[in-house]
Amino acid sequence: AEAARGDDAPFHPGDACRFCRAAAKCNALYTRVREITMTDPTVRPSRPWKEESAEIELVKTWAKRCEEHHHAEAMRGHLPDGAKLVGKRPTRKWKDEGDAVATLQLAGISDDDIYATSVRSPAQLEKLLSKTEKSLLVDLVVKSSSGTVLAPLDDPRPAVDPNDASGFDDHSEGAD
Repeated sequence: AEAARGDDAPFHPGDACRFCRAAAKCNALYTRVREITMTDPTVRPSRPWKEESAEIELVKTWAKRCEEHHHAEAMRGHLPDGAKLVGKRPTRKWKDEGDAVATLQLAGISDDDIYATSVRSPAQLEKLLSKTEKSLLVDLVVKSSSGTVLAPLDDPRPAVDPNDASGFDDHSEGAD
């Protein structure tokens, strides 16, 4: 246990790396991942699935930890070169289910078409509505992103400020 605390502690990449906060910056893990991924698969001997699976999981762990590290750095305002922080794909939901139901009922949409076990999503109801009826939804629907993701600088989505809590709200005309 004492050897693990020293500056020259031996590192042994493996299953425990998935719990390590330093995995994205670990030279031993990076070296092992390079060994695994740079091996020509056409000349590799056939090995038991358990060994292959463990290596695949190690590479996935390293990749996940790198993504998490870069995202965390971006959220602290330290964007990686060539990347920007953008909102994830927004999903549409009712601003107010009661208002949506009342408006759709006034338009003659049947309760069977409006309701499933819960109020149907805007996308589900759009499929049932005519072009004119779809205009009823405009003021009833809001788009909100579920978070951020790193994207290349040439991505068409606008960059968001990690310090701006409202950076994930709908910014279309008429949105509050």
